Amino acid sequence: MAQAKPNTIQKLKSWFLAGDKDLAMLRAQLTVLSGQLPMMYGILLISSWALAITHMSIAPDWLTLYPLVIATVIVVFRSIDWLRLDPASLSKKQAISRVQAVIRLSVIISVAFTTWSLMLFEYGDVLDKAHVSFYMAVTVISCIFCLGSVPQAALIVSIVVNGTFVGFFLFSDTVFFRAAAVNVTLVCTGMLFVMRQSYRHFCHMVEEEVRSKQLIEVNKRLANRDSLTDLANRRAFYNALERQCMEACQSRNSIAVGAIDLDGFKPINDMYGHMVGDLLLKQVGLRLQTLASQFPGTDFFRVGGDEFSFIVSEPCSDGDSHLIGEQICAVMQRPFDIDNSEVAISATVGIAHFDPDMDSFQDVIEKADFALYQGKRNERGTCTIFSEYLHCQQRRTTQIQHALKSEGLSDEITPVFQPIVDIVHDRIIAVEALARWNSVSLGNVMPSEFIPVAETSGCVADITKIVVEKSLAAARDWPSALQLSVNLSAKDVSDEDLLMWIYQRIVRSDIAPQRINLEVTETAFGTDSSKVEEHLRLFRHLGCGVSLDDFGVGHSSLSRLHHLPLTKIKIDKSFVSNLNREARNFTIVKSLLNLARDIELDCIVEGVETEQELKLLRELQVNMVQGFYYSKPLSQEHLIELLSQNGDLSAGSLRQSA
Repeated sequence: MAQAKPNTIQKLKSWFLAGDKDLAMLRAQLTVLSGQLPMMYGILLISSWALAITHMSIAPDWLTLYPLVIATVIVVFRSIDWLRLDPASLSKKQAISRVQAVIRLSVIISVAFTTWSLMLFEYGDVLDKAHVSFYMAVTVISCIFCLGSVPQAALIVSIVVNGTFVGFFLFSDTVFFRAAAVNVTLVCTGMLFVMRQSYRHFCHMVEEEVRSKQLIEVNKRLANRDSLTDLANRRAFYNALERQCMEACQSRNSIAVGAIDLDGFKPINDMYGHMVGDLLLKQVGLRLQTLASQFPGTDFFRVGGDEFSFIVSEPCSDGDSHLIGEQICAVMQRPFDIDNSEVAISATVGIAHFDPDMDSFQDVIEKADFALYQGKRNERGTCTIFSEYLHCQQRRTTQIQHALKSEGLSDEITPVFQPIVDIVHDRIIAVEALARWNSVSLGNVMPSEFIPVAETSGCVADITKIVVEKSLAAARDWPSALQLSVNLSAKDVSDEDLLMWIYQRIVRSDIAPQRINLEVTETAFGTDSSKVEEHLRLFRHLGCGVSLDDFGVGHSSLSRLHHLPLTKIKIDKSFVSNLNREARNFTIVKSLLNLARDIELDCIVEGVETEQELKLLRELQVNMVQGFYYSKPLSQEHLIELLSQNGDLSAGSLRQSA
């Protein structure tokens, strides 16, 4: 049933009761009143005392002194109440109640004010009577102005006081009082008209302010919200974390901060395009929002492409936060339905707890990121909690970062060389240059420690330059048939300045480019693969070889292999381990070898450590191997010594020295 429209009487009633106003307008009215009502009370009280004092000698105390004493007490308390009022804290119901109280009080004050004035009019001579009429006319004008933000109250005061004033004095025998009645009528009429216009402007200003605030809120929401996933964004994450860390310092409560990285997202984004990637990220956002509803006090944020964060503001233990992390991992492992096709990814989670006594909000972010980094290194798709053990590792990482930036790094980094053997002809055909670091401050640092740190801290290019420079210098003393293989990290092959530097060093060296081989991993092709391929083709045109390292463990090699400017592939050592006991590994190596032969690429098998493994590889017709079975990495001095003893590069001397 359609709701009936309110009639004129209902509208008028609603207007008089302030029921037609929204909360913003009511608060604006009360804000003005909180400053003007105490002023109105003061004007009314002072004017009334002035009138009472002039009549104390001619009128009784019950009409002059006693009413003013009572009124003074009431006015003082009312003024204090209004001065202490905070309109922003009121609900709509409370605000309406306050405004209605002002309207009701205007009736009481105007009636009491008029009655008291007219009672005093009966006392004294003409001048005393004129004082009363002047008091009524002037004081009511100030009251109307002070009540201008509540036109109902101002209208009531004007009608009661001026109506009585005009009705009383218009029929007076004195011309002065009749003229005053006409004058007051004209002035109050003009005042009410001006007040009406002013109130309209006031309402318009309040509406504009409300719209402006709403626009600010919308812009603020857009500025702090990720448009794709509808999760809060990086800015919101930092603001929320900083605020909650400050609150935790005061309350001494612990909060947890988590970092989430999607495993396998980049291959899907590269293979199927950004549209599919965006659809996948939307579904990830929906799943995280569902998790947020299951864990009160947990908020999720999208802080990067496939990077998310979360804050657990409720006090929680390591076990509680680990449960949340495991739930995230479990939820992300479920297949996603993208355009009626199943897409599988996983998520690695790192979590750290904020320590109010030790951490800043930036510290806890770094701890969560470090836990995430360790999780991705050790076992993707799992949750890692930042622990004291990881704290020690983090300190070690910081020490390595500082040492990598020392001025003496060039003297501390030394290349060692691991032979690559042609097992068909039993000859050393190449050596792979590997970086070793003997730090003045840290001692010998393992490559598994400093290479990842160098990559994340942006120092890996410096190490690559040192290794390339020293390896090219060392190769001058080798037989011309011996090749040099140099590793390039994923960051190296994306660094155009570094690649141009390497290109120029090769051209200027005394080493034929055909003797130089660049080894890159499959991860190097994960971002801007076309640019990487362009860079590597430049080296191929120069005559250098290009090997794909750790083949078989990446994601993109099979789909892109025929596009890449490769000369060799190196089968990862993980497939060689337990080759004699794992039939699956044997099958994988066999398949990879067949693939390499089909696309006419040379193949090197890494990680050969036992004679049994070598025997099985011979059965698979492998031509080239590398591993501890023949030799560990050798210093330049040791390598030169072996080469001088064995001019024909026979691999037999390697086995003897091993």
